[in-house]
Amino acid sequence: MKFKTLSALVFVGLIAAGASALPIAYISATTVPTSFSPIGGAFGLGELALSGTRPLIVHYVDGSQVPFQGGSIALEADLQIDSSSGGQVVGVFGAGSVSLKDSAGNDLVSGTMTNLTLSEVFNDIGILAANGTFIPTSGSLLPDFGPYGLIYQITFEVQPAALGDLSGEFVGRSNLSITPVPEPATIGLLMMGLAGLAAYRRKK
Repeated sequence: MKFKTLSALVFVGLIAAGASALPIAYISATTVPTSFSPIGGAFGLGELALSGTRPLIVHYVDGSQVPFQGGSIALEADLQIDSSSGGQVVGVFGAGSVSLKDSAGNDLVSGTMTNLTLSEVFNDIGILAANGTFIPTSGSLLPDFGPYGLIYQITFEVQPAALGDLSGEFVGRSNLSITPVPEPATIGLLMMGLAGLAAYRRKK
């Protein structure tokens, strides 16, 4: 009886956590128009921009999905360090912004860019990949993400394919995936819930 009471309290705690339970697994978008515009040529400055109207899909941890047709994506990041070498592109980006909106222009989630590292996957075939973080600040999905920011994964297919560094312009299409980062308190709460379930199954 005591164990059942404890289990009930754990589940009540999980329910009370509400948005902190992080039901969103990730948000995805494909073939987003992408461009890079250098500023100052070989001085290693420039701006990366992903911007366009594309379907957004919200993927939940239980496998369900909610599509937002006609959504819009806007991501901007400023190049801080061009560390390309040997003909392969590597760049570190910093200050910028991220914004996802539905077809009516309502803010789903927006935030401030903190960092982004971009690198060429294979030399001279026009495939770049990037990972980074931003801090979410507004939007109807903000409670699902928690206060600590997001990790996103981007794959670019760009032209010209033979990039040697970030001193020239390029354009392309990007696939984008945004993933919530749970805060430590949420992780602990979820672990308690999982431990309670495991103990309950063993007892049965």
